[in-house]
Amino acid sequence: MERKESELKSEKSARQTLQDEMTTLSMTYESIQSKYKASEHQNEQLITEVLEYKSKLGDHLNDNITLIKNNKELKKKVEELTKELENLRKKGSPGTGRTFFDKIRSKIDSQDSLSLPSPMPLVVEHSILPAKKELSVEAHVGSVSALCFSSGGNYMATGGDDKLLHVWRVDKTIVDPHNLYTLRGCGKGVTSAQFDFDERNMLASSNDGTVRLWSLQDHRMRLTLNHSYDAVLVAKFFHDARRVVSGGHDRTIKLWDISSGAGKILETIPVGSMCNDLVPGNGETIISGHVDKVLRIRDVRSKSDIQIKLSEKISSLDLSSNGEHVICCCKPKPVVIVNVRERRIEAQLSDDDFFVNANGIRCAYSPDNRYVAVGSANGQIFVWDAKTHNKATSFASDKEAVTACSWHSSGQYFVSVGHNRKAVFWV
Repeated sequence: MERKESELKSEKSARQTLQDEMTTLSMTYESIQSKYKASEHQNEQLITEVLEYKSKLGDHLNDNITLIKNNKELKKKVEELTKELENLRKKGSPGTGRTFFDKIRSKIDSQDSLSLPSPMPLVVEHSILPAKKELSVEAHVGSVSALCFSSGGNYMATGGDDKLLHVWRVDKTIVDPHNLYTLRGCGKGVTSAQFDFDERNMLASSNDGTVRLWSLQDHRMRLTLNHSYDAVLVAKFFHDARRVVSGGHDRTIKLWDISSGAGKILETIPVGSMCNDLVPGNGETIISGHVDKVLRIRDVRSKSDIQIKLSEKISSLDLSSNGEHVICCCKPKPVVIVNVRERRIEAQLSDDDFFVNANGIRCAYSPDNRYVAVGSANGQIFVWDAKTHNKATSFASDKEAVTACSWHSSGQYFVSVGHNRKAVFWV
């Protein structure tokens, strides 16, 4: 009996010890949970502060750009007025006609027009098959990662790892590029760029997690869209200049309303895989290419998704001008032509010497949809016939990788960019 009582006391003591340990663990857990909530709240505050800082940084940059521009204009007017005064002193004061002060008043009141030429629709009869290097210009300090032409064919834009966007004035038929100005504000390298249809705004995505909008009339940054804290690999106008769609490393696609000038998220679409590229399709569809080898076609109105599985990771996309086909540059190969209307793979284009070793290597349709082009990691550019699916030509730009290529909007010449820091023009 005594032995039983002793065992019972021992069990009670052990149970009490376990209860004490459980109470201690519970208190420790509550303390850790409280610290976690406090750190989570602190993290949210830091995020808010970073967003505010980015916004203030953009405003400060705009103020600096305006100040520099105003100083240049003032200096130019002073030089003109000084020259006018010297001429007047040489000729003597006129007795009739406009007085010297009238001329001064006229010069001060007049302002250089900031309006850009309205784009004229380009009639593309045929696109050239690139054969000869016509010109090579230094485009950026570091790799060039973005290239695009405006719809009217008046401008070209290049973006690079140096965080800059250069806007070039180009001719519609001959190779004659002129670097007009530079758009600044990206915190890291530029990943994509696009003009709006009216050639009045420039959109660009960046590895700093943002999408930015500049006005081409005064070169000021108008809007910053904070997509995520990871790289944004692509941003495009969604059929007009009022909406923007973006995608990147955070495995989401975001549709924005920028009509009010504030940037409002209309929809966040979780896609489950990193988005390397996207294009607005016919109607209200978003076509996106992903690391999980899936081409997704999202209908914004019906919220429906169609998925087409490819054999390799999708590096980039381009849509034909009629919206019927999309090309997918896969890593390491091939280039796949997908019939968007029939939702099927139509052809696979490849070559023994063609391979892609990085995400975001941009492919391109020619303006007449006759050719498909993409750069290779070995510095070659490959062009296939989109109808026969045969290789039309290949030529070497450099030994360094080609990151993007495109025909001019008229189809009369071809441009490639890459790790060699140059924009190369081909005819």
